[in-house]
Amino acid sequence: VPHMARVLYPAIGNKFILMVLGTAVAGVFGVEELMGRTINASAESFRSVELLTVTAIIYVGLTVLATLVLSALGMALLGRRVRFDG
Repeated sequence: VPHMARVLYPAIGNKFILMVLGTAVAGVFGVEELMGRTINASAESFRSVELLTVTAIIYVGLTVLATLVLSALGMALLGRRVRFDG
């Protein structure tokens, strides 16, 4: 594996995780995704706390899953443990 891949892999993994979390911010600006759908559903049902709690759990799950997959991929490709700070 080239040295550049070993150096760049953690940064690219962090950027991916931040991109996943950044979609919640995009929901505030009108992009229809998970957070946007949550806001729409809470406007219809008036159950904001429950819906936002479930959405937060989904985002945490996505982040943990992405971190585990990227760590396993780094271990398989680079042969060493990769730490993500995202």
